[in-house]
Amino acid sequence: MNNKLDAVEELLLKLFRIAMLCLMTLALLGAMVFLGTALYKYLQAPAKPAPVVLAPEKEITIDDLKKALQEENKKDDPGPERPAGVVPNSLKYLEETTALYRCSLDFAKRVDAVIEDEGNAVTAQKVEALRAQVENYARSPQRGDAWVKSTLAFTCAALKDETIVSWARDLKMRIFMPTLRFHLRAWDAVKAQKQKADAAEQARYESEEEAEQLRVAASKQQAYFLMLVAGAIFAAFMVLAFYLLFSKIERNLRQARFEKYVAAA
Repeated sequence: MNNKLDAVEELLLKLFRIAMLCLMTLALLGAMVFLGTALYKYLQAPAKPAPVVLAPEKEITIDDLKKALQEENKKDDPGPERPAGVVPNSLKYLEETTALYRCSLDFAKRVDAVIEDEGNAVTAQKVEALRAQVENYARSPQRGDAWVKSTLAFTCAALKDETIVSWARDLKMRIFMPTLRFHLRAWDAVKAQKQKADAAEQARYESEEEAEQLRVAASKQQAYFLMLVAGAIFAAFMVLAFYLLFSKIERNLRQARFEKYVAAA
């Protein structure tokens, strides 16, 4: 009877040890998986967002000018615009303004306009008035020298356009000052549109960069948690290992005492 009980006890202990070994194996594998995942998440680096792409500037075209001239000449002539502010007494943009004035004279010849014989003093006054106006317009931060060169090239090109010349000659359309006003408005609109697009693109870049930083921070927090889980699982593995070790020692001691008892009997 005792032999049968001992055999059953031995079988149950063996099954229990097998179960413990299976749990220890699963615990060790789980700890390795969690630790590997934790290291992967901890080593995450923020991905670089797509670089900022500055918006191209829209080209100011003669066709746009023609549409604006048709609308402009439906209204009463507002006369030359007088920007506010004191004009400094300087020679800035004198060369560009003189070239612009010569373009207007060539345009007047093309449209068969009557050109009065003016003295040098009158011509100089007109050029200076135009120069002062151009300088005041150019003082805006978004205009400057680039706008002056652009308005000179654009206006002179427009005054040579055959369609615009025919409008001025046959339909008596106002051309010179409306062209200057159109280019000024179009330049400001293009710059404002580009500035808005560039600001949106920069905001997109900063938003994506911030999102990546948050993602990496969250990934590191998950890594810390997974490391704790891996540590807990490994601690459970060590507890089971020590339990089996002490169980083995206790069983061996019990077997030694039994054999000693049998030998003494």
